Amino acid sequence: MRQPSYEGEKAPVVALGATSEAPLIKFYALENDHSFNKKHKINIEESGVDRLSPLFQAIPGVLIKGKESSEKIMKVVVNGPLSSAADGDGLRAFVRDSKNQFTEHARLYEADGLSQLIGANAVFNIASAVVAQKHLADINEKLIEIKDGIEKIKAFQENERRSKITGTVEYLQQVSPVVIGGKASPHVRQQLEEFESNLAQVQHHLTQDVQDFSDDKIFSPKKFDFFGKSVRQGILKRQAEMSDVLQQWWLCFSSRILACRLLAYFPGESELAKARYAHLKNIADKFFNEDVSAFLASIRPAIDSTSSIFETKSEQFANRISLLEWEEEFLHDFLNKARFGISSNEACLIENESPVEIFVRVNEGKIEQCYAQ
Repeated sequence: MRQPSYEGEKAPVVALGATSEAPLIKFYALENDHSFNKKHKINIEESGVDRLSPLFQAIPGVLIKGKESSEKIMKVVVNGPLSSAADGDGLRAFVRDSKNQFTEHARLYEADGLSQLIGANAVFNIASAVVAQKHLADINEKLIEIKDGIEKIKAFQENERRSKITGTVEYLQQVSPVVIGGKASPHVRQQLEEFESNLAQVQHHLTQDVQDFSDDKIFSPKKFDFFGKSVRQGILKRQAEMSDVLQQWWLCFSSRILACRLLAYFPGESELAKARYAHLKNIADKFFNEDVSAFLASIRPAIDSTSSIFETKSEQFANRISLLEWEEEFLHDFLNKARFGISSNEACLIENESPVEIFVRVNEGKIEQCYAQ
């Protein structure tokens, strides 16, 4: 997969590995830190990123051309564990220029301080630790958002539904560091399965609420109001109720997604996690494309029919436009955020199988700051 370029990113690219065609780790020199994605700051010591410092010290200075100062800003892409050159004589370093041509190459040896990195595949382990830190921070952030969302929905008065979602979120907050750290017990694995079953029931009830709204005949165009107000008020009320149910639906769905992401960290469960995520994605697609669309279809005739003998045509038009604002503003924003949330979680689910990008600030061969893409 071609890696994206970043502002200030310059050739040459230093590539380390047995061959230049499939390098295991690449270094991009950046002119400035504007390209840093600082959303996920990585703890240098806990992740072991500081163990990459010997690489920066060992690469001959001619291979990384940049500022005159000792400070370097770099993007590092890890494709897999390091290994020795094909002939067993050290680790090969390649440099590509802006035309993708080799300009120099060198060999790095154990004497350069790389013996631990090469022998223990530490770079790959560091990359895994970086991804784990980023995922933990992302999951914790989303769990907090779910809890805050529950508190904000005043109409969330169905205690059983609320307690199931809240209970799941609080449990996930407790166990996510252990699960991502690879130290969770079989009991935690079983608990995730129980939460999935419970939340699936809540999801079904919330979906049924939306379907019931669509089947409700309260907005029949025949219900003409002499003053044109009761139908408008009824539509506004139903739109507000729909807003609450949609937000509850998304909070429940988000909890299921996060539990699914944690499932992927259990040995042998990666394929099940992917299959479950695909199933959840199908549920969301059907809900958005069929159930939500059916609700819109059920209220549009009522919106189009609202009128009063005391209103001018321009006033009738303005009132109908005001009723359509819910769809244009709230619903449009809700669907966009939900779809983005689904795709971003899916990307995290498969990230362990993709190259890992980190951005580092190096000063005199020592890594001082690190952020994950």
